Amino acid sequence: VAQFVGENNMLTGTVRAEGGAAAVALPGMDLPVGQKDGITSGQEVRIVIRPEHVTIAPPGQSGLEGRVTDVIYFGSSVRVMMSSPLGEISAVLPAGKANEVRPSEGDAVAVSWPSENMVLYPVQA
Repeated sequence: VAQFVGENNMLTGTVRAEGGAAAVALPGMDLPVGQKDGITSGQEVRIVIRPEHVTIAPPGQSGLEGRVTDVIYFGSSVRVMMSSPLGEISAVLPAGKANEVRPSEGDAVAVSWPSENMVLYPVQA
């Protein structure tokens, strides 16, 4: 059983593989996951994404759209919480990057993350 230390974003979906590329079917969207070892089409998986790998952009750009629910400043970093159709997503931005993006509670945003930063593991029955 995989265990992860600290806070993570976790999504659950079903693997769909077509022509050597894999995606995970999530409610309302397919999330491309690239080549991942040990997963097969039709398998239910959990996707784990570290908050520091999540990037925030204005709505309408590529990514999962949602709304900022909380912004917490920690000095050298800023934690941004967002509600989305897939649940709560957390991002940790370096303070300088947060000043560029300037997310505020209530803002509509789009979030994304590189597929190489996703960890997939099978959901245990």
